Amino acid sequence: MHDFLNRCVLDNKRNVKELNHFKRFQSIPIYDTLLKIDDIKALSPEGRNQREKFRDDWFNRSLEKLSNCDVIFCDPDNGIETKSLSKTSKDSVKYIFSNEIIGMINRGYTLIIYNHRDRSKESDYKQRFKEIYQEINGKAKLRVLRFSRYNVRDYLFFIQKKHKNIIDTQINHLPEYRGIGLGSCLLKRAIGHAKSQNGIEKVELEVFESNENAVKFYQKHGFFFFLIQHQIIG
Repeated sequence: MHDFLNRCVLDNKRNVKELNHFKRFQSIPIYDTLLKIDDIKALSPEGRNQREKFRDDWFNRSLEKLSNCDVIFCDPDNGIETKSLSKTSKDSVKYIFSNEIIGMINRGYTLIIYNHRDRSKESDYKQRFKEIYQEINGKAKLRVLRFSRYNVRDYLFFIQKKHKNIIDTQINHLPEYRGIGLGSCLLKRAIGHAKSQNGIEKVELEVFESNENAVKFYQKHGFFFFLIQHQIIG
């Protein structure tokens, strides 16, 4: 996928519609209708109401298009709304609003949201996320991945319980999460839980012999080879 996206950039085809040419994405619904509100003048209360209704209709159509999805990736130009931003301002099309985020979470979606770090204080910047997290009242877990190359970009994961294990596993396998003790902590917890159960006398696991790092990891925690199986695949 990295090669495909890199080719899109080099060929100056930086358009979400290009994802339809990526084999793995051909069966994934993409809502690529642009939100255009410039034609609706917002000089009067009536005009501002029309803009807001237009956006709400656009948002509802996106939910219809993505109704069969479990996870939705939201890619606004800038990210989550700022406090100074009006939903009817011309720049509002570059943001996703908290009521839209909460609405999708309440419908059971897991969300991944792109957010460009602005120039506000770190405490004020994070407060926006905290307020949304408080409003969803535990309906989804929040995790944030930060990329700092050239400029800071955050990816916010609002994770529904049914997706928690698989997404946590994928995030924890990222290079920056290796070597900081997460695996040891999880393994010790699992063994501790097993010891607390009546009748459990030993813990077994399977690992590929060729996975030297995994073998060393388990040996460090007291595991040893009990049986080596050779399988012919194909």
